[in-house]
Amino acid sequence: MAADIAAVIAAILIALSMRQLFDGYIVANLYWRLTPSLILFPVVFATLRLYPGVLLSPPEELKKLSLGVSLVYLALGAVTFFSRDAALYSRGAFILAWLASLMLAPLARTLVRDMFARKPWWGYPVVVFGTDDTARVLLRTLQLRPRLGLRPVAVYSCHDEALAEDFVEGVPVVSNPEDIASLGRSTNSFAAVSGACLMTEERHAMLDTLARTFKHVIILPQAMGRTSLWATALDVGGLLGLLVRHNLLDGRRLAMKRFMDLTLTILGGLVALPLCLVIALIIRLESRGPALFKQRRIGLNGKPFHVWKFRTMVPHAEQLLAEHLARNPALQQEWNSCQKLRRDPRVTRIGRFLRCTSLDELPQLVNVLRGDLSLVGPRPIVEAEIDRYRDCYHHYTRVKPGITGLWQISGRNLVSYDKRIDLDTYYINNWSVWFDIYILARTIPVVITRQGAC
Repeated sequence: MAADIAAVIAAILIALSMRQLFDGYIVANLYWRLTPSLILFPVVFATLRLYPGVLLSPPEELKKLSLGVSLVYLALGAVTFFSRDAALYSRGAFILAWLASLMLAPLARTLVRDMFARKPWWGYPVVVFGTDDTARVLLRTLQLRPRLGLRPVAVYSCHDEALAEDFVEGVPVVSNPEDIASLGRSTNSFAAVSGACLMTEERHAMLDTLARTFKHVIILPQAMGRTSLWATALDVGGLLGLLVRHNLLDGRRLAMKRFMDLTLTILGGLVALPLCLVIALIIRLESRGPALFKQRRIGLNGKPFHVWKFRTMVPHAEQLLAEHLARNPALQQEWNSCQKLRRDPRVTRIGRFLRCTSLDELPQLVNVLRGDLSLVGPRPIVEAEIDRYRDCYHHYTRVKPGITGLWQISGRNLVSYDKRIDLDTYYINNWSVWFDIYILARTIPVVITRQGAC
């Protein structure tokens, strides 16, 4: 909450300063009168369930934040419009403050999580009931991703078998029901119950006991397959159902994705055109050969297309790679794992810079205009990679590949090939316009910091 308010105050100060910098007339006292209205931001955010934000996915959080910020500014705009001093308020400063708040609020929340997520007091306690694979994966996920806001404090077996103390490192094993009761009485405590616990005959009694003990009870069904950000619980005639939206089958959402691709590509292309000309000139001056090269990739519905990039390698690159791998067996293993080399001998000096900054992919904006690529999507693969995707390949062919994607903002070259496939599949199954906006926003700092790129 403090981060949200600080972000909004910073946005307003930036907007007013910019307005005054460009010879705008600002009546400071008018804006000081609006200070009490800052309380509207946390009130609206709380109504949208942004507090405490436990288990809130980044796209959903970005969606709710944008909606909340826009609603408050809309209300403030209506109030100032009908006030006696309406003409003295700066419309430009108002719009700029709104846009700055849309950017700074998610950034402030990210910084807070990065600073405090590893602290022992961060998050809410959760007791995991179950000793099956689902429980083990949940415990490790919560340990590796403390930003989710749940802190595992104990694991409890729903069966009578003895439970090893090292079931999951760092999480104590509890076998006494009285210990569970004491943990459940803490403020905002959570219980996560795996599907295996619900197979017992006493499942109804157990759920009733958990409901009386814990404020929040999370049920993890078995055999759910891959996760979905957009699953919604339903009451189907007294039975619990789970509605999963397939956004990829919604023509309206796909049309919106295409519109966003075209709009951002045209605007970005106009800005990037002079830079592209300079890059092409430097490439031609450093080594012989064309500034651009095209490579055959697999796209939507498995149809091949040619993707354009700035040339970052020397001529006869494939021959040089084969000779280099033959002399270095250790590098052959790295190549087999990631289809990349951290120190690739084929890459030129300007090419290494272009790759680290992702500027080599600027020509792919042409592919986006042609409809071969999207701005956001799974990384486009070559035919030799189809076998590595195995049963995930049919997921890959359901969408257009992208210039950036979940893999690019999750570590890039630091991520194994199998993990990259998992990230691509997760994105495809959970695609939404807000997910694309989140990835595009995260791409900017990742490119600037060169995270995992070189």
